[in-house]
Amino acid sequence: CISLASGAQDFAAAMAASRKLPASERTALAEARGLLVQQCNGTAFDAAAWPATIESKPGREFLSYLRAARAFYGEVWEDARQGFAGLRKARDPWVAEAAAYMLPRVELNAAQADSFDEWGSFAGPEKSDLAALARARAGFEAYLKRFAGGRYAASARGLLRRVQWLSGDVAGLARAYERLLAAAPAGGPAAPAMIEEIDNK
Repeated sequence: CISLASGAQDFAAAMAASRKLPASERTALAEARGLLVQQCNGTAFDAAAWPATIESKPGREFLSYLRAARAFYGEVWEDARQGFAGLRKARDPWVAEAAAYMLPRVELNAAQADSFDEWGSFAGPEKSDLAALARARAGFEAYLKRFAGGRYAASARGLLRRVQWLSGDVAGLARAYERLLAAAPAGGPAAPAMIEEIDNK
């Protein structure tokens, strides 16, 4: 749920940019997004609170995105998978891009569900769902191909490194770090964070 709060700004900006989304639906959808916090704080989710008066095409796309996001934050992977997959060709540009980014995130989270022990330490690639990791890798690569300069491109590249780590692809991870270090000035702000990531992995 770490991305729940930051994603609210993107969601609001996308609705504001949608000229065919009625103001009343924008308000109802913003309130509905606020319900997602219930998935993160352990409160029982009230499905009846979803807005029932969303009739515009962009409004239905935004609502479908919220339903998939609810499944994602609730760790109901199959519902999240189906929801985001159905929105990759949405007419709203933000919904389409966000769904293309979220779909491999679903696969990544599903893949690592059993990858860590009770103390939070990585238990090794053999504990990861390698098939889901392969789907995550393909999904992030597809996102970066379609949205090379997209708003989530940097995150997708970072999550690709996580896929490599969880799957035990040490050689691929080493090559990725080599490229990143070569591009990061030694005294620049990105270098310490990169070195810390390398050290941790």
